[in-house]
Amino acid sequence: MYYGAPVWADRATVGAVRRKLLQGQRLAPIFLCKAYGIGFGLKFPHLDSREPTKLLPEAQKPPGAFTGFWERFCTRVANMQWSVVLLSVLGLTASSPVGASKIEEPFLHGDIIRNDALENLLREFIEGLRQKMLSGGDTIPVLDPFQASSIYLNEKFIPGLSLLLNDVKISKLSTFLVQSLKVHGIGLGYQVAFDFEVPVIEFEASQYELHLTLDDILLSGKGDAKIFLIKPRISGHIVAKLIVGFPSLHLHLEEVHIKLSLEEFHPNINGLFIGDEDVSDTINTYLKHFVPEAVKLYERGPDMQLSLVLLSILGLTLSSPVNNKAIEETLLRVGVTPRNAALENTLRGLLEDLRQIMLTGSGVIPVLDPLQIPSINTDGDLLNGLTLSLNDLKVSKLSTFSVEELNVQLAIIALRLTLDFNIQVPVLEVEAGQYDLRLWISGFTLFGRGDARINIIRPALSGNVVATLFGEGEGLYLRLQEVRIIFSIAEFDSHITGLLGGDENVGSFLNAFLNYFVPNVVRLYEKEITNTVSGLVLVIGNTFLADFNIIDILG
Repeated sequence: MYYGAPVWADRATVGAVRRKLLQGQRLAPIFLCKAYGIGFGLKFPHLDSREPTKLLPEAQKPPGAFTGFWERFCTRVANMQWSVVLLSVLGLTASSPVGASKIEEPFLHGDIIRNDALENLLREFIEGLRQKMLSGGDTIPVLDPFQASSIYLNEKFIPGLSLLLNDVKISKLSTFLVQSLKVHGIGLGYQVAFDFEVPVIEFEASQYELHLTLDDILLSGKGDAKIFLIKPRISGHIVAKLIVGFPSLHLHLEEVHIKLSLEEFHPNINGLFIGDEDVSDTINTYLKHFVPEAVKLYERGPDMQLSLVLLSILGLTLSSPVNNKAIEETLLRVGVTPRNAALENTLRGLLEDLRQIMLTGSGVIPVLDPLQIPSINTDGDLLNGLTLSLNDLKVSKLSTFSVEELNVQLAIIALRLTLDFNIQVPVLEVEAGQYDLRLWISGFTLFGRGDARINIIRPALSGNVVATLFGEGEGLYLRLQEVRIIFSIAEFDSHITGLLGGDENVGSFLNAFLNYFVPNVVRLYEKEITNTVSGLVLVIGNTFLADFNIIDILG
């Protein structure tokens, strides 16, 4: 059994140790985590491991309330054979620095080993913390419920924020669930992977004063608030390294990765905006849906790009399947030559011709700038839950696009063409003489009827297209094989009347909200938009290219 002799060592204890040594009994020096740090302990093989305090004089034994913990602790440490041996060797090297490097070297790079004993200790500590949160202690106040007379958050917490909370109460923090807790030993350190979830956290404030500026949106309010956070979750991992010293060990954090998520957000905040009850209800409803999406958006980080899924539908499958496989494998194996300047110039010339055709029309192609459509109706086929009709739709300035990037590469065997592009429009102006909207999302209905004018600032299409050249009769044609098109916008400026019954204050707030929300949604759902647009371009593009003879264009 192992004993932390330095914790309670006195003359009697030291004398007992000396007598054992004089009698020739073998003592093995080890390290043992004490109640107040880490220091030397002693192993007495002849003693009963079920009596960890047998050697200690009565006056020096742990307090009664602590004895149970001490016995459980010693029993667990006794099972931590590898950890104890490791710490023993490192402890000896600390006291004998000459040979330290020889002994420590084998331990610097070790296998990843799961440590069940430490996991159990951590779980016991967490359960003890749960009880302390409810009852408090000498140095720890009651944390469930957590109560504070006032809390102030400024722009250091969120840019543009000024928030004062009075009489704050946060309940049910101690109801957390340990979904996962794993401890692994890595060389001289440990990795702790964790996943905690709380079924619901209740937040109350008898009074708040809020001023928040987000881009062009000014959100203000004063009143009482009650919020329910449904299934907030914190997960991640921590990597810590053991620093060997004498007579103690220290832990140094090497890596910390934390991920936050929230399933639902149910606010009941009074006095928002201008204090109007209907306006507050509207904003609470929007916050209910907006906050969880915002948590997802910002959890990914501003520099983190969404993964893109490439749609690869081979047009060659329309002909002989046997030959298709051989041709496809050949195309995938061949290299790609450097950029083809001749084809790039040809395509740029075609785009300039298209710009003029959009303004004036030509033959069967009508004027496309402005693009005018008498009516558009959709009933769930574009987006589940969306019913929308647009009358007298007009889209202007489509022809003002600029070609920021256009690279063309041609495969060595001249059958495969790759096009990388980035095309932007400074601003698109969209007008509808009348719209009729009903959108149902997660139990919330957004409706409206009126006119609309929207400016989409710097919309852009970028990505790449892979196509194959094939001959048919006396013609040469292109067939799209892969399409990836990414849509993005810089800003969104909306002036939509008649939203949610037509109240002017509500409409002004919703328009300002949409100006901020839409660009973020486009970024958040980049993957879904990419898949939808890419699939449409693949189908429509191949339909158009079926009658597009390249020989006629090249003369």
